[in-house]
Amino acid sequence: MKLQANFQYLPSFIFLVVFLFSFLFYLTSEFSRMQQFTSLISLVLISTIGIYHGAFDIKKGIKISNRFNITISKFSLLYILFSLVIVLLWFTIPKFLLSMFLLISIHHFGSEDYQYFNSKYSHLASLLRGILIIILPLIFHFNETIIIFRELNLFTKDNFFLGFDSNYLLLISLIIINFLLSINYVPRVWNKILINIDMVLMILLNYFFDPLFAFSIYFCFLHSVRNIYKTKEFRLNSTSINLISFITFILLIIVFSYLYSRIDLLQSLNYTIFIGLAALTFPHIATDIIYNQLNTERK
Repeated sequence: MKLQANFQYLPSFIFLVVFLFSFLFYLTSEFSRMQQFTSLISLVLISTIGIYHGAFDIKKGIKISNRFNITISKFSLLYILFSLVIVLLWFTIPKFLLSMFLLISIHHFGSEDYQYFNSKYSHLASLLRGILIIILPLIFHFNETIIIFRELNLFTKDNFFLGFDSNYLLLISLIIINFLLSINYVPRVWNKILINIDMVLMILLNYFFDPLFAFSIYFCFLHSVRNIYKTKEFRLNSTSINLISFITFILLIIVFSYLYSRIDLLQSLNYTIFIGLAALTFPHIATDIIYNQLNTERK
């Protein structure tokens, strides 16, 4: 039991190791001039580890399928079709979809961090944790972030975001508030320490690295690893997981190939990363909502 409990901390350890490895590479190379390389690495991570973590929603799909009397194959098909719809919508209403993605992500990433440590539920704590994760690129790399938005034709004016540019007072305030909330809501001393170490590493990632690379490291090596770890108590259908992962991966490759035939490499990489994250997050959140609702009904 003690060994199993210690494995709960494995995602944070992996996150720390990957950060240290990335930081070492940063110190020994001209990392700031390698944006195409970091974007390529980010896309590879999102389209492999990120997709694989999304495919583990099949654990919740088993319960959903049983509740609505459908086969797990039909659930997998619906999940993939939902991802495809998100991809198509991105090409038609990208600004609206990005806005929805950011708003949903604020709640999702914050609440997932707290839920992982079996914390008492607090909407405020989840919200402020998620806000910190999302606005770090704007605080540390405002111009780079805005350039990405402009290149993708998502926003043409930066006036709305200008208040975040190098706003270290806001950053310090959020750090202090998040620290105090974690002390209050997260059980056990070691959990309190870890959730704050994760926060510090996330801040350092965004300080040293470009926005997409920093987020990809967090998304794949902390958020995704935690979600995969949480499936340990489920008997999983590996065929469905592999099928969802493979089809979603092929879908992203098709999207990237289509974009690269029309725009330059860097834009194609960045655009595909955003599309991939949206295609993963929306069906993942929808599955979470249905699954949690079923748990509530059971109680």
